[in-house]
Amino acid sequence: MSVEIQFIEQILNNLKTHGYPEKRVSLPLEKMYEVADNKGLNFNSVLKKLKEDHKTDHSIETEKVVFFPLKETPFSLNPDAIKNMDPDDLKKQAEEMMRTMGPEQMEEIQKAFANMSPEEKDEIMRKGKEMGLV
Repeated sequence: MSVEIQFIEQILNNLKTHGYPEKRVSLPLEKMYEVADNKGLNFNSVLKKLKEDHKTDHSIETEKVVFFPLKETPFSLNPDAIKNMDPDDLKKQAEEMMRTMGPEQMEEIQKAFANMSPEEKDEIMRKGKEMGLV
């Protein structure tokens, strides 16, 4: 087993120990770069492999790297699809999505919302108010 695979498995085990994938888990950024470097690895390459091969995404903050599952948006922002959903199911899905969503996914949703017609935005806002989200 290669050093890179062992390191990735070590990271995944550490994340799981701390509640991943149900929770976002952060690890000290500088320490992760140091450990990777000591093993002759590039930590950025390790992060890329985690994302591509293990569906584990990340965001880098000042002193930590935060890991979270790479997930597809559980439902479309299509107002017609939302209209036909049970409000309780929609609320549960929205809460789950927000809990596990990474910054890139949040940005995608913001762009999708920005590109909607005023009528579509109004419908989503109306549904959100009905469910007590807005």
